[in-house]
Amino acid sequence: MGIYEKAALKAAAQLRENKNANPETIWKKAVAEFTDSVNSIYKGCPKNTFLGLLYAKKIQGLESVSNILFVSKEQEYALKACELLKEHPEHAAESRGKFWDRISHTAHQQQLDVVFAFYNAGLLNLQ
Repeated sequence: MGIYEKAALKAAAQLRENKNANPETIWKKAVAEFTDSVNSIYKGCPKNTFLGLLYAKKIQGLESVSNILFVSKEQEYALKACELLKEHPEHAAESRGKFWDRISHTAHQQQLDVVFAFYNAGLLNLQ
């Protein structure tokens, strides 16, 4: 499991304990537990994927987190991944590269690490 997968699960657990915490701050602290790399801690794609899933109410147990309007390209990608997993769960067995090609033709920047962290843990709300 990579740093962003671990960080996603850690950040979600911390937000479950304190739903009033700042999700972006929680995310950065969670990433910092798994790496000293400043670039990794501030990398936008996995962070925005996490926030996008959070504010779209796609992380089980965190549906009551504030109703902030959040829009990002990474959120679009994450929501498309959710739809694919809902409609075709067999795609979860594909390589991340092949799965990503179903979503976008841009470079994968660890967005799927966050999505699959929740999916594999049974915490991705696909309703």
